[in-house]
Amino acid sequence: MQRLFSWAVFGLVLLEAAQFTFFNQQAGPYGSPVAAYLTAVALCWAASRAVRHRPWPGLLPVAVCSSGWWPAALALAGGLWLCVPMLRLQVSDVHPQDYSDIIPALTVYCQRFLAGEVVHRPLTEDLGYFLEPGYLPATWFPFIVPEYLRFDYRWMSSFGLLLGVLGYLVVVVRLRRPAWVIFGLSALPLLFTYSILLTIPDIFSLTVEPLVVGYYLLLVAGVLLPSRPLLVAALVLCLLSRYSLVFWVPLYIGLLYFNESRRWAWALTGLAAAGVLALYVVPILSHDWGLFVRVQKVYTETTLGEWRHLNPWASPCTCTTASG
Repeated sequence: MQRLFSWAVFGLVLLEAAQFTFFNQQAGPYGSPVAAYLTAVALCWAASRAVRHRPWPGLLPVAVCSSGWWPAALALAGGLWLCVPMLRLQVSDVHPQDYSDIIPALTVYCQRFLAGEVVHRPLTEDLGYFLEPGYLPATWFPFIVPEYLRFDYRWMSSFGLLLGVLGYLVVVVRLRRPAWVIFGLSALPLLFTYSILLTIPDIFSLTVEPLVVGYYLLLVAGVLLPSRPLLVAALVLCLLSRYSLVFWVPLYIGLLYFNESRRWAWALTGLAAAGVLALYVVPILSHDWGLFVRVQKVYTETTLGEWRHLNPWASPCTCTTASG
């Protein structure tokens, strides 16, 4: 029965990926989010049944898992061969960096930092309209590198995703699984990336969201390896980019506290809090305590505005795929 649930997990993962790519909005503006939510709930339930009363499989030491590297390397090479040309097309030929206001706004952050100016202040004078500095530190500070070296920000975003995929592959390689299973598991994130480039390439050409996906993949690697330094670093990066993770953190800390080590649970809490204090609260928030609330208000208003943005048929506007 547990094997059946394991296959169900695999199938639901593919279904969820398809709902965000090839089947995006196929159930309409109201049915699609409901279907995506139900798929996610079913995936969590199937995963809990698949691992129920089973210990997490031990990871092979790096020194003895050489047989797992070649299928992972083959999957990585194939994925890069598929994705890089399409990514180059999106970055170089389809949209310039200033096609949307995302990368121009991030450019202002980085330029202010390199000039020694206050980074988190309104972007009105730079963009020509009022905009609160809503990006958290981990969303913009990696782009200091492309700003200083003068290359496209979107390559940095994709590089962050690649680092996350590499962390995921290290976990897969160290599993006690046959070569064909390692190849299949290794190919999953690369095939999903390829599907996004085929159907909703704007994620790569107009946003820097792949960087945040890379953070989350590194967090998964830190939890499963387990690697405490990687876990702390990735947790801080996630909290300082898309802090919706705060709903997961208390649960994870509680599991550590009651099932693994109380000392490590307290240490992880303290280290993550120290990272947030050092990188956000002290250098940014302490100079403007109202910033956080104002930014949340802007996000709420923007969300409501998008929901009320109707097409000519008086229905919510939806994302379109590459096929139109």
